[in-house]
Amino acid sequence: HTAQAWTRDGLAGMDGRGMRVLVFGCALLSLCTCTDSRAHRRADGRTMVPDRPALSPQQMMDHIVKALNASVAEVPTPGWISEIMPGVAAGHARKLRAFDAEASAQAKATILRGNGEGMVLYAEGRSATDAAFFTVIHTLEHYADTNTKIHRYDRGLVTSACHNMKESFYGPVRGGSYHHTGARDWSPEELSNCQSLADEEGGRRLAFHIKPSHLRKYGVSGGVAVRNIYDNTKARLLVFVYRHNKLAQWVSYAELSKKAREEFWGAASGAPTKRLIDDWEDTCRNLKEAEETAAAVGMRVVKLDFLEIARDSCGAARMILRAWLHDVPETELETLECFPVSGHKTVHAEGLSLRVGASAADAVVEELTGTVYEWMLDLNAT
Repeated sequence: HTAQAWTRDGLAGMDGRGMRVLVFGCALLSLCTCTDSRAHRRADGRTMVPDRPALSPQQMMDHIVKALNASVAEVPTPGWISEIMPGVAAGHARKLRAFDAEASAQAKATILRGNGEGMVLYAEGRSATDAAFFTVIHTLEHYADTNTKIHRYDRGLVTSACHNMKESFYGPVRGGSYHHTGARDWSPEELSNCQSLADEEGGRRLAFHIKPSHLRKYGVSGGVAVRNIYDNTKARLLVFVYRHNKLAQWVSYAELSKKAREEFWGAASGAPTKRLIDDWEDTCRNLKEAEETAAAVGMRVVKLDFLEIARDSCGAARMILRAWLHDVPETELETLECFPVSGHKTVHAEGLSLRVGASAADAVVEELTGTVYEWMLDLNAT
């Protein structure tokens, strides 16, 4: 317990041999404390003389000295210890191996944290953003500790999710949406709070996802958003994901959930709640302004296409990681094993009218026909 407490308080850098000596010494000390007296007084007042030999201070030191030059398996354990406490030797060995694994994971995490720079995914939804974001996060966290299954919204050893979630600035949710519970309104103060928490957690790398449509609710442009990020966090990488077929994206929302459907398509028998062309051109302006501002302030940029991620999430993750972990030795990056994560997949029917309703389909066909966006009516086109 002492060794574990010390490790958590900052001795994670201790090497494996030092940890073994510390734990083995604590174990011997506890055993000696229990057996160094020749007589013990029982509760009923009678004297009990143990029939086991006590370890003298010199014997205890001998074992600790031997531990300095031996592995766990080679440390001699007096036979009478195993007789008194069945399985104690095996138990200590398991604990020591666990301490070694934890120390190794902490050491790897320290390397991967590097200078603590963060990453922001900048894209609308239904664009394989879950696959890209969580493949990157899981690859980092599984590498840091292969014995831990990282929950999708939990903080790990290397990364810290803003507000402990991917879409950190969705805005306050009323109604208990699982994916957005705990989200905040957009503000420089909230960004600063996220960075402070990441710093307090050992300099972990901040990571979160911003949607232009979320920023629109606060009247925040792409340029202002990027400037806020640059000024209030250590995020120096922006990852843009493009899904050029806006209609395919809208249809995917319709199949995701009833709430998403109503946001874009209204009632099943009604027309779309907004003009697709206006929404698409507004998104393009936001992304373009965000890119230009990122270049102006000197942030790194990675641009990905929806299909790139859908076809090879590990390949996309490697592109992001090389840009994000530019301060980590190449030898460490080469050892990263990809842990792909799939996003929200929808099951869809054939034909636009079957997917969004006849009236909605007629309205969007009329809007796009004869425009430069007519090609979007082919939902298989990207």
